Amino acid sequence: MDSYNESEAAEFLLNVAMGFWLGPSLWVAVQLKLADHLAEAPVGAAELARKLEVDPGHLRRLLNALAGAGVFRRLDDDRYGATSVSELMRTDHPSGLGDLIDISTGGQNYLAWTSLLDAVRTGGSAFDIHHGMNWVEYLDKHPDRREVFAKAMTATTRATESAVLENHDFGHFEKVVDIGGSHASLVGRLLERYPRARGVVFDLPDTVAAGKRHWQNAPFADRLEAVGGDFFDSVPEGDLYLLKLILHDWEDDRAVAILESIRRAIRPGGRVAIIETVLPDDDAPHMGWGLDMAMMATTGGRERSLAEHSALLSRAGFQVIDCYPTPSMYSVIEAGPA
Repeated sequence: MDSYNESEAAEFLLNVAMGFWLGPSLWVAVQLKLADHLAEAPVGAAELARKLEVDPGHLRRLLNALAGAGVFRRLDDDRYGATSVSELMRTDHPSGLGDLIDISTGGQNYLAWTSLLDAVRTGGSAFDIHHGMNWVEYLDKHPDRREVFAKAMTATTRATESAVLENHDFGHFEKVVDIGGSHASLVGRLLERYPRARGVVFDLPDTVAAGKRHWQNAPFADRLEAVGGDFFDSVPEGDLYLLKLILHDWEDDRAVAILESIRRAIRPGGRVAIIETVLPDDDAPHMGWGLDMAMMATTGGRERSLAEHSALLSRAGFQVIDCYPTPSMYSVIEAGPA
């Protein structure tokens, strides 16, 4: 059934057409570290422009626009101050959401969207088409952006891990392996909840080496090992495997290859916990549809329904035990060896 009348449909399209400015504007705010500069006390646009060495008129317009969206606040004396939104964008905020804005609304991923039409025509990745290389190769060539990417992925974990951990019982396990675990945010929280368990954070060698700085002094550090490698080839042995936002980065055959590596290493009776968006089987509104387009534009991967996840798992020698929704946009799909 059509959900809009003609005037509502026109308003919807106008809002989309006119609302694209917010993402790039947030990205500029992150690049200029505006949230950091306004965190301590309100500052005038001219004074801030001198400090940042930018055009004062343009900066005032940017601040006005973002204040109108609730990101900053504009005071009566033409100074600008922080809000609860801008606090999350500070470079020192543990949420890491500034890094997520960085990779999502600007830089290499944002540019990839300009090739979305070519991707739809060819069935390829818009990122590959625009940059002439895939996203992994790009990050290898730009280690500064790889570190931003790793911190952004940690941000997505922190934003949802409480919802996952507080609403899903991972049961008994002795050794948990966090595949593509980056800075070990999720596995670290899990080890805090299960004090007798041990863990492995598994990712690319440079990523786990950099990530270890974030948890090497944590209370669980003596129970967590950092292992670098390639999850298409092999993964460490364990009896619980965490796959948070990993499979959606890859097309089906590559996703199956990751699961096959786990199947070869998993202990008898072990389990896999896939933490991802699960698409509905109909056209119901869902954030996963937008994420699916983002995967098409950037990694060449995709979001999947439960049936599609089940098909991948079956190809790799697993079967779905159950799918558990959480209050976040993610569900936990639990599977075991078939």
